[in-house]
Amino acid sequence: MRVFLPDQPTLRSPSGPNFRRAITLVEVLVVISTIGLTGSIILPAVLQARGSARTTACKNNLRQIGIAIHNFEASNRKYPNLFFGVVDRAPESFSMWCVSPTAQLAAFLDEPAATKAINDARTPPLWDLRDLAIPSPAVIQCPADGLITRSGVSYRYNRGVIPVHPEDPLGVFTGFRGRRSGEITDGLSNTAFVSERLVSDVRFQEQSRTPMEITSTHSGNIGQGCISENQLGGTNNSVADSWGSNWLSSESRHATYYHFFPPNSIWKDCESAAMHPDSVPSARSLHNAGVNTLFGDGRVEFVGNSIDLDAWRALGTRSAADHEP
Repeated sequence: MRVFLPDQPTLRSPSGPNFRRAITLVEVLVVISTIGLTGSIILPAVLQARGSARTTACKNNLRQIGIAIHNFEASNRKYPNLFFGVVDRAPESFSMWCVSPTAQLAAFLDEPAATKAINDARTPPLWDLRDLAIPSPAVIQCPADGLITRSGVSYRYNRGVIPVHPEDPLGVFTGFRGRRSGEITDGLSNTAFVSERLVSDVRFQEQSRTPMEITSTHSGNIGQGCISENQLGGTNNSVADSWGSNWLSSESRHATYYHFFPPNSIWKDCESAAMHPDSVPSARSLHNAGVNTLFGDGRVEFVGNSIDLDAWRALGTRSAADHEP
């Protein structure tokens, strides 16, 4: 007897022009996980490489500034100073043409247009060059500072340790005349010349950028006044013009810095309209754990935030005399 079975479907291999194979959920998750893992490995390396590149560019800027300083000194037999230019001693007025050390170096930074504009403005009784619309040379702007402006400056000159008026007697770039290399008795290799300071902007109330205003006189000692305000936990942010916004100005908020606080101090910098000098800028940057600093011998070193404060203050003086504030 024959038994007839119904026809069975023929099993065919998954091939042919009409065959479509779907992607499973597991495969999608594996791909996403792989991409995420790869990104988590690569991204920090990319960011680190970018940060290293910016730090290197910043160091190169400082080296060029160092060369300009030494060429200036070779030509003028002194370093740039804070108050430079023409004095008008007429009976009706007393005025001085003030300009930052960076502006004095413009010719040595290969900035012919800026040099001409500055020289054309040397007419008494002009007091300051802050109103001149001259863009900053690229070499004085650190690429790590995203808030740098068209006329901003990232590098400041060492004014000393003690914020006193008219000048810290042991400072390098202070007063009405430029220092000579022979006056750096600590040795050029042991004396800081230029370091970084972030520009400030009142729109961004960041501790590392925005100074704090001192509301009391503190017997005219702005350094101790700044310490007192910080100890009180003051949050009175300044509303003055942004620090570092004018590369031509000789004001301390734009042109200089002090070794009063360590690099990237957790305490805020300060300013006061009631005392002289009117501000206490410190060395600050966005580089990881320190600041780039140009020394008198032309070398650039990365100085860490953890440097001993006494050692940092010693680097801020031009002689081995007592540097306590």
